[in-house]
Amino acid sequence: MIEEGPSPALTDELREEIGAAARRGADAAGYYNAGTFEFLVEEEDRDAESGELLGPDANFYFLEVNTRIQVEHTVTEELTGIDIVKWQLRVAAGEELTFEQEDVDLSGHAMEFRINAEHADEEFQPASGGTLTTYDPPGGIGVRLDDALSEGDELVTDYDSMIAKLIVHAGDREECIARSQRAFAEYDIEGVVTISPFHRLMLEDDAFVAGTHTTKYLDEELDPTRIDDAVETWGTEETSGDAEDGETTERQFTVEVNGKRFEVNLEEEGAPRSRRPRRAAAARIDPHKPAAAAAAATTAGPAATPPRCRRAASPSPSTCRGPSCRSRSRRATRSRRATPSRCWRR
Repeated sequence: MIEEGPSPALTDELREEIGAAARRGADAAGYYNAGTFEFLVEEEDRDAESGELLGPDANFYFLEVNTRIQVEHTVTEELTGIDIVKWQLRVAAGEELTFEQEDVDLSGHAMEFRINAEHADEEFQPASGGTLTTYDPPGGIGVRLDDALSEGDELVTDYDSMIAKLIVHAGDREECIARSQRAFAEYDIEGVVTISPFHRLMLEDDAFVAGTHTTKYLDEELDPTRIDDAVETWGTEETSGDAEDGETTERQFTVEVNGKRFEVNLEEEGAPRSRRPRRAAAARIDPHKPAAAAAAATTAGPAATPPRCRRAASPSPSTCRGPSCRSRSRRATRSRRATPSRCWRR
C-alpha cells in the first residue's frame, strides 16, 4: 500500500550489504536485465524511539527474486534518476548499459502510494464498482502520478484493484511526508472508493512518521477504529454516475473583482454528491468589462469563466492549474511511463 526509500530503519552500511547480496545473486544466476530482489531485515532490540538504526550486524534474509519490474519501481526511478522501464527494453534489445554500479546514487527520499479501489475500513475488501464522477489528480514539484483513468470512466473490477500510483519525491523524508500530505489534499476522487483515507492517516501516524513501524504494524498495533475515522473524514462513496432527476447540489465559488473576493453559491442540477465538499474554485472577473457582462460571468459559473492559464507567465509548466493544461499534463504523464511486496520498507 505504501513503499518508500531509502528505508528509515537502516544504516547506509546495512543498505550496501543488502545491495551487494542482490548483485552477487544476479551474477551467480547469470541474470542480465531488470529484476527485483526482495529481502526481510530482522527487527532487533534497539531504541527506535531515539532514532537508533539497524546496522551492518543485523540479520537479513533473502525472500525471492522477480525477473521483472515491480509496482514500486517508481521509487527507485525517483531516487536514482534512471528510467528503469526504458533500460529494461534497451537491454532486452541487446544494448549495453551506459553506466556502472558506482554511478548509481540515491538522492533524497521517495514514497509511492497505491491508489487501490478498496474499502480500507472493511479489511481492504475490493470495491464492487463505481464511476469516476470526479477525477482531479494533484501536480507540482516532486509529484508524479501513474494512471490510466479519466473522469467519467467506470471502475473495472475483473483485475487488480489498483487504479493509480501517486509517487512523491523530496530532499528528505520529512519534506516528502509534507509534500505527500499536500498532494493528497489536492487529489480529488469521487464516485469510486479508494484507500486514500488510509494513506492520509499514515502520513499523520506517529509510528509511521518516526519510521518505527514494521510489517506487523497493521495487524498487531494499529487501532482499526482509527481507519474507520479516517474513512469517515476523507472517504467517498461508490456511485453509478446516473444522477437522479431534479437532484440539485450547491457549489461554492470564490469570485475576485478588483482585488476583492466574494463567496458565491450556485446550484447545479444533476451533480453527483459526495461525503465531503469539493474544493472551492476561483473565478476571475475582468474589472474592465461592463457591469452587465461581469454579472453574467459571475452567474454563469465555472464553465463561463474558466481559470486563466498561467503557463505563459510561469517558467514551470507544472504551476498551471487550468483544466485544459491539467488534462494535457495527465496525458503526458501516462505516455511517459509504463508501470510487490506489501512491505513498506525498501
